[in-house]
Amino acid sequence: ALEAGHHRWFGLRSAEAVEAGSCPGSGMMQRWAGSGGGSMAAVLAMSKPLTTPYSYDEAGEWSGIDLRGMFPFLFSFCGFMMFLGPIWLMVHLSHDQNIVYWVGRWCELALLLPVPFFVAFFIQAKLRRPHKATILVCLIVPATVLLVLGDLLINVAADKADQLRSRDCDTFATKRELERSWQAAHRLYMGCLEATVAKHNITMESALTLFRLQDCQEFPMAYERHAKDWDYLWFLEEEHQCAGWCKEMRPVWTLKDVSDSCSIAVSQLFYTKVHRMAKQTTIFSIFVLVGTSLANLGLGPGIRAMGIEW
Repeated sequence: ALEAGHHRWFGLRSAEAVEAGSCPGSGMMQRWAGSGGGSMAAVLAMSKPLTTPYSYDEAGEWSGIDLRGMFPFLFSFCGFMMFLGPIWLMVHLSHDQNIVYWVGRWCELALLLPVPFFVAFFIQAKLRRPHKATILVCLIVPATVLLVLGDLLINVAADKADQLRSRDCDTFATKRELERSWQAAHRLYMGCLEATVAKHNITMESALTLFRLQDCQEFPMAYERHAKDWDYLWFLEEEHQCAGWCKEMRPVWTLKDVSDSCSIAVSQLFYTKVHRMAKQTTIFSIFVLVGTSLANLGLGPGIRAMGIEW
């Protein structure tokens, strides 16, 4: 009540100031009103901005916040923030080198999911009301895309985890090729160490402690033939502290301590990190799809009763 009274008093004082000519621009407004342009209250009402989050009645009185005017921004912002978590999970996985090597980069499709919310803002801002089709598309399309991505990752994670956990290196072609690439790196490394030991009169144990494959002169030329696999195996040794592919061996690239074979390390990664993130995304998407359907059925009549086209 105090707030409403304050606005009414402020409006009256503003009108009196204009009538008395004590505010900037009042002379022009008085001349316009005196020439038949209308009452001073109408002048004040017309002088208010056309695009404002506040609502005024015909007398120029403040009548509250214009929720319809704010709805386009609120919907787009809240919708984007709601989907931000699952989108980040998919983008994060798409930049994980393990996912890139075994699955590819198709999880980056999630980067396009904020686009509908930006489009929805301009559509509903132009209409100045909620638009049913726009709202449903903004909720259903991203949720469906995330559901598909999450479900695919769950299946891929389960398959790769089982195949990589097996000690059989012939489980599938990619696993077998990685083992051959690691064996090639190991042969080159041991040959390099043997030459170093003979040339510099040091023990093999010292050479194994001091040098790694990338220190060998023969490495750059051999790297060109195995770049993709060696980059990945090098990454695994450094980041996951594993060595060997199908079975645990001495490290070839890293100076860190290792604790398991790299195929087992990647298998555990698929079982834990990838499966967990994909499952979270899938559950979120199901909740959004079910919630959107129920809300559309339950709230639709009430929205239409408020005079909003739905």
